[in-house]
Amino acid sequence: MTERKIWKGFIYLACVIITCVTLVTEVVLVQPKSLISVTGIVAILTIFFLTSTHPHKISWQPVLLGLFLQYVFALAILRLQGIREMFVWCGDVVKLMVQFSKAGGKFLFGSLYTNEGFVFHLIPLIAFVIAILSILEHLGVLHSLLRILGRFLAFCTGASPAESLNASANIFMGPIDSLMVIRPYLKHVTESELHCLMANAMSTVTGSIIGLYISFGISADHLLAASVMSAPAALAVAKLAVPERSNKTDVIKRTEAMIPVKRYRSVMDAFSSGAVSSFTLAGSILANVTAVVSFMDMINATLRWLGELVNIQNFTLQWICSYLFYPLALSLGVDPSDGHRVAELLGIKVFINELVAYAKLGDFRKNRLKFEDYINHNYTDWYWSDTFENVHLPTWNITLTEGFLSARSEVITTYALCGFANFISVGVIMGCYLVLVPHRKTVVFKYVFRSMVVGHCASFLTACIAGLFL
Repeated sequence: MTERKIWKGFIYLACVIITCVTLVTEVVLVQPKSLISVTGIVAILTIFFLTSTHPHKISWQPVLLGLFLQYVFALAILRLQGIREMFVWCGDVVKLMVQFSKAGGKFLFGSLYTNEGFVFHLIPLIAFVIAILSILEHLGVLHSLLRILGRFLAFCTGASPAESLNASANIFMGPIDSLMVIRPYLKHVTESELHCLMANAMSTVTGSIIGLYISFGISADHLLAASVMSAPAALAVAKLAVPERSNKTDVIKRTEAMIPVKRYRSVMDAFSSGAVSSFTLAGSILANVTAVVSFMDMINATLRWLGELVNIQNFTLQWICSYLFYPLALSLGVDPSDGHRVAELLGIKVFINELVAYAKLGDFRKNRLKFEDYINHNYTDWYWSDTFENVHLPTWNITLTEGFLSARSEVITTYALCGFANFISVGVIMGCYLVLVPHRKTVVFKYVFRSMVVGHCASFLTACIAGLFL
């Protein structure tokens, strides 16, 4: 035991030295203004420590090593050329899949197909990506990858095999599918582990949905990086928020060895079954997005009417969020001039969902690219409107509605929005757990909303750490 403690001490010391040295060489000496992101990291960790259910029971190993692993991921992905190129290549592969799905969309919708319609992208993209993932699942590729990632996370963070495997599964699968991976072991998990599993589901996005965000124009490589980095972040923050109280020896010694593999009759059966099953997901997304956007428009109409009564113009949910989340936006490390726009997107993620927020971020990106193209043509007559909401390009007679974000703020926001934490997901996760472990419903009700907050903050923590190196 003493020897083990000595090794732990060496590991912690090595982590501290690596963090300090790289912070100085890669941040302080290169771009010191990025250190503002440290305030966001400290604030998030402090809040969860102060609101922890049992602060005196916190095991710092999964917290500190989870944060260190996230830091190393960010450093490797954003600063090491080889790793960076690998993620860019992976992003290009996903972009190719998005392009291939358009062929199916054009065949399905014919002359009605456009590059702007949401439904035209959603149905063919989800069907194609899930069909490919089903083939990988049938061949055992996905199974092997999950085992490797699960073992890696468990070894690095000290989290239980169930927590680590579930966290790695959430990178590729939806919250329900990733839960089914560890279904046989749910009856063994503690309150802390159950909370951690729910937080895992809230903190990442799945491979099939990433393709949809890419169709909005969001950077593919940064989306992939955000999803990978948020897995250890969720483990760290969840163990800070709800520490493990039991002294149980791990009941689940070899969870990863027992991952159930879906076996289809053939590759074509896997492809076809995946494509057919995708329509359930696509239908759910379409129904929720339609209802949410309509509901948001109703809220904004009500708020505008109330604002006019007291002579406040453009009083909307977005306007409220642009001020409510402004301090958070600045602590992520975005440019101060972009603070209100980023705060608006964060508010949409928190109160609506990340899909609507990413669609809005995609609009900002299109505006930025148009503006840069205008500048590259040596036109200098552009100007902001009096309220600094819109950018006018007189020579082209174009108005960039609501302006744009800088490239750096755009990337940081991409990381901050990456996660399923929203009220719709709360309903989905509650329903799933109440079916699988009905005897734990009291624990589910107790921690489900806390897990949503953890999911949000895991994404914000990822954005802060990425902001150090951007």
